[in-house]
Amino acid sequence: MINGVKIDAEELPLFTAYIQQDDVFFGTLTPREHLKFQALLRMDRGISYKERMRKVDEVIAEMGLTCCADTVIGIPGRLKGISGGQQKRLSVASEVLTDPQLLICDEPTTGLDYFMAANLVKTLKSLANKGKTIICTIHQPASGTFALFDKLLLLSEGRVAYFGDAHGAPTYFASIGYPCPETYNPADFYIQTLAIRPGNLEECLQRSNDICDQFAESDEAQYALKMAARFERDDRLSVMLREISKVRKKSPFKASWCAQFRACLWRSVITILKDPLVMKIQLFQTILVSLMIGILYFGQKNNQEGIQNITGYIFIVITFSIFNSIFPVANVFWCEIPVLTREHFNGTYRADAYFLAKTIAELPIYLFLPAIFTSISYWMVGLHSDLDRFFRAVGISILVGNVGSSFGYLCSTIAPSFDVTMAIVPGLIMPFMLFGGYFLNKNSVPVYFVWLQHLSWFLYGNEALSINQWKGVKNLACGKAVVCIQTGEQVLETSSFDVANFDYSMAALAALILASRILSFVGLVVKIRRRT
Repeated sequence: MINGVKIDAEELPLFTAYIQQDDVFFGTLTPREHLKFQALLRMDRGISYKERMRKVDEVIAEMGLTCCADTVIGIPGRLKGISGGQQKRLSVASEVLTDPQLLICDEPTTGLDYFMAANLVKTLKSLANKGKTIICTIHQPASGTFALFDKLLLLSEGRVAYFGDAHGAPTYFASIGYPCPETYNPADFYIQTLAIRPGNLEECLQRSNDICDQFAESDEAQYALKMAARFERDDRLSVMLREISKVRKKSPFKASWCAQFRACLWRSVITILKDPLVMKIQLFQTILVSLMIGILYFGQKNNQEGIQNITGYIFIVITFSIFNSIFPVANVFWCEIPVLTREHFNGTYRADAYFLAKTIAELPIYLFLPAIFTSISYWMVGLHSDLDRFFRAVGISILVGNVGSSFGYLCSTIAPSFDVTMAIVPGLIMPFMLFGGYFLNKNSVPVYFVWLQHLSWFLYGNEALSINQWKGVKNLACGKAVVCIQTGEQVLETSSFDVANFDYSMAALAALILASRILSFVGLVVKIRRRT
């Protein structure tokens, strides 16, 4: 209840902000960029952009983040960033930005040393002195940190052991026969007194019940009840809740869909540009592998050996484009799921605005990487010299790469965890690879597996690239071969590929991209709803 008015779960965020025990951020952003994003989407619509940015600067100074405002937050094991204490203060800053009246903190000092923990609690204390109500759960605080709290609530086995002035707690416990030694940290003493030890269960439970019973009959408990009774029902609050409820039924989000999309797109672009896994490692890997394959298959001739080698090269292009797009997508996407879940239910943005923005932001990567790979190796291998065919080959590799990224999204959204995603991706790819026309002739697939063949992007990519390479090619040299293939059409016939299927294969790749993205979005919506 707030001011005597019963508050449900949907109304509680109107007055409160909740700070999770674990800090979840986009590690490639800076604190200023993170707070800017929060300000754009979580502050009321009537506030101007200039006022939002002024509030960001004010909160940065208030939370002591000025020295690290433009340093990346960091990703453990990948990207060095701000300290744990600074991340905790940033978590608080994210919520203070919307000026909540009640701040609920779930163990805000977890993982911090004494100095960092004390600084964080001092910051919370300064906010409390400005008129905000702050509730914290806290485990084993140092004596100096514990002394900063005004009110103390001790719970044991679901019952109240003490509630009242924090500085008066030692006196109260001494009055009921549990004096705190002078050299003891009061917080450690309360835990030791009320903890239920497995080896001494009955005695601990008896002591806990006695303490809770004595408090229920104490003057402190009666005083707390009298204080609660003073908060009479606030009719103005009831009226305001009814009005806000009408607005929130239309849309629980403060920003419009377009504003959500713009902000999510801006953040996604920054995240991609700063992520070393995407911009540096993937680019280096693409160039390196392309050069290696180009050297391996360098200068192929239009003869019987060249036919075999070019067929192998085409399948490698498809395979690399798939694997180079699936695993980075699955890895990055899973890193963002915790942030997405929290921000979506905070009323920051809709799932569709996030998904569309992320898809568009990553599109250039999966346009340029396949294009770079094909552009380097195509001419080194010595494929068809017609410029139109080169551009078609680049287009096909781009389509195949985007099917791979779409499939990576799909696997990420249907799997319950990142480890499961990494485990199922190879197993799901293998059947499609087997029906790609390289290991098994297209017309040799058993009838009960034909449906799976029609879903194989390896097949469509292989057939399209093969047609692009061999269509219209004449006078292939026989050399010493016993069985001689003399035309490009004959090369296609050995794999049961048909020149007339080129447009169909291109359309099938585009359809697989669209279908995978739609299913990925559906899976994402189901995933975040499941975590309500």
